[in-house]
Amino acid sequence: CILFDSYGKGKYKDPQDKRHLHRNAIMQIANQMAQNLGSDLLLIRNQSDDVYLRELIKRIKQAVSILKERNESSYLTLIVDAADNSISAAHSSGDKSFVQDLLNIGTIEGFNLIVTTRSHRKDLLDLPTKYLDLELTPFSINETSLYLNEKVQKVSKDQALEFHQLTYG
Repeated sequence: CILFDSYGKGKYKDPQDKRHLHRNAIMQIANQMAQNLGSDLLLIRNQSDDVYLRELIKRIKQAVSILKERNESSYLTLIVDAADNSISAAHSSGDKSFVQDLLNIGTIEGFNLIVTTRSHRKDLLDLPTKYLDLELTPFSINETSLYLNEKVQKVSKDQALEFHQLTYG
């Protein structure tokens, strides 16, 4: 599984970051696949968006092939988290987000693409006609308490309730 974080701890708004551009996002994704799976590194610079996309597709197919050699039933999954932020950053700077093209590359055998977005911004993604929509429900108060006690520190019921209310679960 390869994860690309479009939010980048809020850096997606930074005009110097430009993580929404094909040349930056695809370079990171391709080289993460290379590091994790042994596919080819992506070392090209200053190319057009279509070149970066073509190179990513080649590396996705190569990574799937590597995985299938190891285990015939395996899949490569790419998760683009906060894809709506990538689109938003591109819009605000007059650019095109790599997400828009990635969503329309078509089916690649052995490859799954998952994008996350806030529900009210799903229309920004201009999703293809065929996709599976899974809405994540908020945590219950019990799940919030368990999470906080496991990951952060021992919290009181009142603290857990306040956190739960402030984060909408």
